[in-house]
Amino acid sequence: MPTLFYLSFLTDNMITPQQLIQQFNLQPHPEGGWYKETYKSTELLPVAALPQRFTRDRSFLQPFIFCWNRGIFRLFIK
Repeated sequence: MPTLFYLSFLTDNMITPQQLIQQFNLQPHPEGGWYKETYKSTELLPVAALPQRFTRDRSFLQPFIFCWNRGIFRLFIK
């Protein structure tokens, strides 16, 4: 499916944000825009191996798809 997204930029028929939201079944994000967790690793980094600011074990990998509406600006996502 992501191939359709990339190919859309090469044609006159751009995919709209609403089409992306529907195609990938994105959910509303609490801070605005839309997202979907695409995978969550079962392997964990133990809290003892992480900096002190972390209070629990963390997944090795947890990628997301984000789609922000025009006007929403984010500098950093934890």
